[in-house]
Amino acid sequence: MVRPRRVITIAILLLTSVAAVGAVFAFYYWHALFNDNFHTVLPGELYRSAQLDGATLEQTAETYGLQSVLNLRGKEDAEWYRDEQKACARAGVELIDIKLDYFALPDRKTLIALCEVLADPSKRPSLLHCVVGSDRVGMPAALALIASGKDLNAAREQLSKRYGHFPTHADSPLGQILDLYTAWLKANDKRSSAENLLLWARTGYQIKLQ
Repeated sequence: MVRPRRVITIAILLLTSVAAVGAVFAFYYWHALFNDNFHTVLPGELYRSAQLDGATLEQTAETYGLQSVLNLRGKEDAEWYRDEQKACARAGVELIDIKLDYFALPDRKTLIALCEVLADPSKRPSLLHCVVGSDRVGMPAALALIASGKDLNAAREQLSKRYGHFPTHADSPLGQILDLYTAWLKANDKRSSAENLLLWARTGYQIKLQ
């Protein structure tokens, strides 16, 4: 028979554990939602963030000399999108709309469009963003790192809880893109580069893992 005092102790430990996990989630999502989740991916070249309001976007464009903003939410008939359009126009920054779905791998056309932007030096410095900067920005940020010569482990950090990304890479459809690209490189005895990233998207990308 379990003693009442022991039951109380176990209950307190369980509640403490649940509260600790909740605090971790709350911290990361507070950071994402209320602190713009802004981070440098490649210094002087590529940045990532949550959705910025117009004034913040203009200031960011001026501070970092942005040439483009890659909106991964896609074009929408919504106030946030109109605000972003106006901010980019005032700042003289190109707005590029590519819609990614967190729950599914992109089709070939979408991936090619994404890789074309990532491989184009005229688009840099560039800012990637989605809603909270946690999920959809992680995959293109990771691909950009790999194409620049970083290893896979460093790239995968772009899909991690540091940016408020839950679940982690292994459970994320977008995270599978990294496995597909690196498997193609190995199978074709190629080194990662911006050119090979685009070649893979155009000729080697398969929707399902082999």
